Amino acid sequence: MASRRDHMEGIHAAGTHLSKCRLKFAAAQAAYGTFMGQQSAVVEAAAQGSRRDVSRLLESGFIPTQELNYAIFQAAKRGHKYILQELMEAGGTDLDAAMEAAGWSGHTHIVDELMVSGRSVNIGRAFLGAMLACRREMIDHLIKVADAEGLESGLRVGASLIWSRTADEVGFLSDVLEDLVKAGAKNFADALLSSCNGTAILHLNGRRILHKSKIFDRLVLEASNLTRDFYNSLLLQTCVCFLYRMTILEAGDAALLDHCDVSVFVCESVPFLPKVKRMQHILESATATQDMLDIFSILFRNGESLISERLFQFTDGNVEKARTLLQVKGSNCQVGQKRGRFSSLESRAEWPLKMMKFLLTQCGVTSELAIEQAVASSTHLGVMLPVLELLVECNCLSITDPYVVLAFATAFRQTAAVKYLLDIIPKPVNIRPMMEAFKTAASENIGPEGVLYLLHLNFLDDPKATLRAATMVAELEHTTPELRDRLREEWSQEAYNVGAEEGSRHYLNIMRIIKRGQSRLCVRELPLQLQVAIGYLPLYKDCYRTPGSLLSQRQRGELVEAVRHLYRGSSTVTEVDVHKADKTKLLALLGAFLPEWSQSFTDVDSRKDEITIAHS
Repeated sequence: MASRRDHMEGIHAAGTHLSKCRLKFAAAQAAYGTFMGQQSAVVEAAAQGSRRDVSRLLESGFIPTQELNYAIFQAAKRGHKYILQELMEAGGTDLDAAMEAAGWSGHTHIVDELMVSGRSVNIGRAFLGAMLACRREMIDHLIKVADAEGLESGLRVGASLIWSRTADEVGFLSDVLEDLVKAGAKNFADALLSSCNGTAILHLNGRRILHKSKIFDRLVLEASNLTRDFYNSLLLQTCVCFLYRMTILEAGDAALLDHCDVSVFVCESVPFLPKVKRMQHILESATATQDMLDIFSILFRNGESLISERLFQFTDGNVEKARTLLQVKGSNCQVGQKRGRFSSLESRAEWPLKMMKFLLTQCGVTSELAIEQAVASSTHLGVMLPVLELLVECNCLSITDPYVVLAFATAFRQTAAVKYLLDIIPKPVNIRPMMEAFKTAASENIGPEGVLYLLHLNFLDDPKATLRAATMVAELEHTTPELRDRLREEWSQEAYNVGAEEGSRHYLNIMRIIKRGQSRLCVRELPLQLQVAIGYLPLYKDCYRTPGSLLSQRQRGELVEAVRHLYRGSSTVTEVDVHKADKTKLLALLGAFLPEWSQSFTDVDSRKDEITIAHS
């Protein structure tokens, strides 16, 4: 299981190498936003180049690492070398974002300072910034100081960026890539994989794709030693990429971007352009369907020895012919019709899914490597559920390990996919690989939501075993600190005791209000159901909206205490019954004391939460 997981992680890393910087770049964006609004004093001092003020602030007391990183970004962006040194010595850690800022702003001395700092830095981020800003002098400097891996990183970055640039910028990138190759970069396979990555095939194409396809065509030709497995991986990954892009087009706005793992390539030619404006540029581009067919036609034309003969029918990029071959239905509505942005007719997200199905069922693209790459890419881009459903429909998901897939879905908070996988994994679950998936997801520093969701779904099909798993993972060394804190605060036995204590205090406070309240609105004169609603409707709604069948220990402790007090002295519901009751039973017992109108409010709230969870 461990080797399979490592293999999957390696595949995922190959396709999304720069997206690992997404959190760091988000910090850089936040720094810019902070600088434009109300920023901390140290960030402002770094941005203004006041070394004296920075020194004074650093000496005055503790400054959070996040603020130090924002300040590092500002110092690198403006070329303040000595301020940068002080911030690094004070504990600033985000040197990759600083490299990107230096590359974008053209400060070669900052790049040099970071490279000799003795810390681990990613020169690829400097290449990224320089390529975004089309800074020739910085590119030349980076090529001189980069080692072999740095040159390969520059080649990958340039190959990825071609899809988000104008014709002139693509010409600039073409020259840069040529210089990188002359300097020693030669891993065209990785560059091609990067170029086919989801964050690459996202931006402005249309008529401009003719210029970009020349670079892409060369990448395919240079990577002539591709294996069939690797080539098939490119094909499926490209389908996933376009599924993501067309799903955004179908949504007609930037909503999905808030819920997907979008990497640094979203920054367009002006790296700090607000997200909504960037999305407007993306949405106003030409037809995504034609872009998809154009890119596939290049792959098909150059993969004669590696692909099925059936794929040569797509090499002319004809939309109507492809529609017939893929059995895509014509669309009677315009893309983005509600918002009036588009005039092209296409079925959008149906296209890449049909192409993927055609590859899987008609062309024999069913290798383990190809399937795992498609799954990893779909997870990373937030379109995992439709891809999994298609793989199940084509009887292809069994090629890969469902528990490894579950680990990815959980780590990347693909909650709809998590639920789907738990439904299709044979019961009873295999405890050992399920726990491996759980521990793997718990070690990923992407956020605790996916792991907590898995707990709420009672992923081991046994509440006691699931709670024991939460306790065990909370003590593991590799569990992320944020998740460890959440598990201890919400899922431990101590959390249950805290919840019960809160429930007891809450009950006593309610009794004081009812019996001793001096307000002219006398609570004790209200009907009993309204009295209970005043005291317990928030708790009822909180537990009702929790996904799955399992409450956290803290929630359960508070809910058990509430129900226990309400049914005290009852001949039909004993304290033993209350302590044994599951989530559904406890909510039913509490709900019996609430007015009917409260049920409609919880139903509405639940639907809102389901929408939020589905997009997370």
